[in-house]
Amino acid sequence: MNTQKRVVLTIAAIGMLTTFMPWVQGQIPGGTMVRNGEEWITLALFAIPVLLCLLNNRSAPLSGFKLYAAVLPAIFVALIAILKMDEFSSIITQIDPNHPFAEFMDTDVTIGFGLYLLLLAALALPVAAFWLRGRSTDHRP
Repeated sequence: MNTQKRVVLTIAAIGMLTTFMPWVQGQIPGGTMVRNGEEWITLALFAIPVLLCLLNNRSAPLSGFKLYAAVLPAIFVALIAILKMDEFSSIITQIDPNHPFAEFMDTDVTIGFGLYLLLLAALALPVAAFWLRGRSTDHRP
């Protein structure tokens, strides 16, 4: 498999796994964090580069339309991650101080490592795709 495709495939797979990692961390007694569905959108968006890397000629690098079709979903995922971080931060900081859970939300609820990894994968994929665009195929058994 081409070096560029292997790296893009790995980054996209890591991005897909971040769907199942915590985006918000905190201990909520007797409750769970409800998500709005953005995680499934990011999973589907990262599936596009995976499919582009696995279909057709695996020894040829991504170029032209396929390169941009693999990179564009990652840019959308980065935007989703940044918006979610902003949304979580504003929710945590705008809690009414008289609310019974205000002290808890201010100290114990934070943005989870899954959202940070999502942003990292979404930013790394376009960089790797363009950086490795001219690399040759590895001829390993």
